[in-house]
Amino acid sequence: MGEIIEDKREVAHQQFIILDVYIEREESDDCLMAAEYIVEPSNNFKDKYQLVMASTLVDINKLATCKVRVLNPMDVEVTLRQNADVGRAELIERIVSVIAEEEPEQVKQKHGKLRKVSEVSSTQTKLHQYMDQPIPNHLKDLYEKSVDGKSQEQRRTVAALLCKFSEAFSKNE
Repeated sequence: MGEIIEDKREVAHQQFIILDVYIEREESDDCLMAAEYIVEPSNNFKDKYQLVMASTLVDINKLATCKVRVLNPMDVEVTLRQNADVGRAELIERIVSVIAEEEPEQVKQKHGKLRKVSEVSSTQTKLHQYMDQPIPNHLKDLYEKSVDGKSQEQRRTVAALLCKFSEAFSKNE
């Protein structure tokens, strides 16, 4: 299946547009109750235009056309001609079951903590409490590589940062 642009469109430099495209159908498409397709750029589109098209999930039984997003990352304007073949639509299999109805409570709590944003007044905030702590064993090599050629104050700051964020580094590698 190809998809064809309804009208000629200009894509300004470093901008994106939403195109209304027509998806050619086959007789077999009418037999499907839910015809969900993934629309992706065709090789011809990639070769002819220096544009990026986002993959889009569409149900071809709902509308005659669908909308796709196209980005022009270049510094020149690009013109898409009317009736240009810009992509291919491929039938996807429907997901018939869900692995889990909802996330476990532990996962929900973790996501809640990750989403909390707090304002930090400075990069030195609360580093002073880590200044004289010993460097964890799993970070000693990293510390040695990081402080080569640094002043004593910079060494203390690196050591404090490694202590403060020691849990972010793997202990078993």
